[in-house]
Amino acid sequence: MMIIAKCHQQTSTRDANRHLSARIEVVTHFVILLLPMYFGVFSANAQKQQEQIVFVSEVAELEQIHLRKAGGGRVKTNKLTLQEPEGSYFTPSLSFDGEQVAFASRLGRNYDIYVMELRSRKQRRVTFAQSRDLYPSWAPDGGRIAFASDKDGVFNLYTIEKNGENRTRLTNSSGDDIQPDWSPDGSKIVFASDQASAVHQVYWMHVRTGHQQQLTQRTFHIRYPRWSPDGTRVAFYSGVSAWVPPLGKRQIWQVSADGTGLKSLITDGDYNDAPVISHDLKRIAFSSTRGGNTDIYTYDRDSMQIHRITHDPSDDYQPSWSPDGKHLVFVSDRTGNPDIHKMNVDGGGIVRLTRSDADETMPAWSPRGNMICFVRKVGDDVLGRQEIRVMDSNGNGQMRLDYIPHSNRFPAWSPQGDKIAFVNRPERLSRVVRIYTVDIDGQNKRLLFETLDGAIRKISWSPNGRQIAFVYHSSRDGILQEIRILNVHTRKVNTIELKVVDDFKVVEFQNAAWAPIGRTIVFSGMPLRPVSTVPSFRYGIFLTDADGDKTQEPEPLWDTFIPKKQYP
Repeated sequence: MMIIAKCHQQTSTRDANRHLSARIEVVTHFVILLLPMYFGVFSANAQKQQEQIVFVSEVAELEQIHLRKAGGGRVKTNKLTLQEPEGSYFTPSLSFDGEQVAFASRLGRNYDIYVMELRSRKQRRVTFAQSRDLYPSWAPDGGRIAFASDKDGVFNLYTIEKNGENRTRLTNSSGDDIQPDWSPDGSKIVFASDQASAVHQVYWMHVRTGHQQQLTQRTFHIRYPRWSPDGTRVAFYSGVSAWVPPLGKRQIWQVSADGTGLKSLITDGDYNDAPVISHDLKRIAFSSTRGGNTDIYTYDRDSMQIHRITHDPSDDYQPSWSPDGKHLVFVSDRTGNPDIHKMNVDGGGIVRLTRSDADETMPAWSPRGNMICFVRKVGDDVLGRQEIRVMDSNGNGQMRLDYIPHSNRFPAWSPQGDKIAFVNRPERLSRVVRIYTVDIDGQNKRLLFETLDGAIRKISWSPNGRQIAFVYHSSRDGILQEIRILNVHTRKVNTIELKVVDDFKVVEFQNAAWAPIGRTIVFSGMPLRPVSTVPSFRYGIFLTDADGDKTQEPEPLWDTFIPKKQYP
């Protein structure tokens, strides 16, 4: 089983070394979706490795090593490290028996390898050379650790026993040999090296004889090669084109151990989000980066064709259908800051509806088509006040709807058009998040849902007005993302449990929206295969039934992220 942890690159001011700047960090908030992203590929070749994931997370500028079960869901993350040793943690490696973690850490200006016993949480320093010792990897027998060290000027591979004895040099390269990983039988180590080219390639070496074989000849740097459980293949990530902001073009690849059969496991780095179904149920509008920047697209459910609607070099996102299906309202920063715009469904007739200097986002068309609600941000800082506003569908008659402090977001019309539901954070740094409803004249505010240390993304009314769907996240309770259904009258909350279907499951849900008719919910998410645990870099568009009392099967709209026949 291969575990691919979604991560991002964060430039370190503490060390400009190009290897350290590519360190792995697991990110728990989804603002990273608009940032450059890296993938780290981890192999899990023993049962206890398969059941757990070890990773580094930076919270409040303090790096910690965490351990959690691979299945995610409601399982809480287990923090392993405190502030000792003082410094940074890098590239943790879980032993094959699941009992120990090796990691690199810095004391002063030096980087060394440490080992921690999971049961006792005791940790000990293993390397003591005046060098940078990084990228530890456990041997299958649990007795030795491979790592990279620049003791002799460039990075070479070494092994050392877990008690710190018998440090042995394995490679003598003119370039940098980094990021080693042991084969399941312990006979070989795969690694990345730039010894024979300007960029890193994949190599393996025989531990006993020292024989090496180059597996790739890529034109873009390769990172984190990892063995498959049967030792016949190696997975890694590499670029496929020049870096293209905001998400770039990096893919997960695999190659056979003899250097043949190189192929990408992901088609590209597109990000698809904010799906909304038209009132006739025939089309889905969504935003996507497939054109190089964020634009609005529509997906025809009958023809299975995708049509690009906007072509401006600015970012266009958050579409919402008019009730007659002839227009879309959306957000665009083509005027210098985010404003609400309206256009025909073919992309023509674009009209700017808001013209203030404030950021105006999250538009939603009323059921009768005569009004649009949206969010206006007041203040320049990230935590500035956000107000719910309404206006005529032509942009006139703007008025503030809510007077509940501090931040109000994700407005959604009730099917009758007489109420708007929204998400509230009552204070600037409040840990409380709530869902309210309010009449369109600003009266009759009603609290429906409250959570502590949770997060809510986009709310959507059911067609009969009895329920509200939303995506919920809580780091305190160990809940990554789940789709919840809130009963407006009883305030009871159910969770939609999604089945593993067609050998994949969906994780990291975003922006769930109810279809205008029936019980269908459309949402964006990342597909994850339990067998190989290889998620797509792309956020796909999915459909599911809204019955929160049953385990549902999500229907993938394959053309929005990976054609089914190409899925690994």
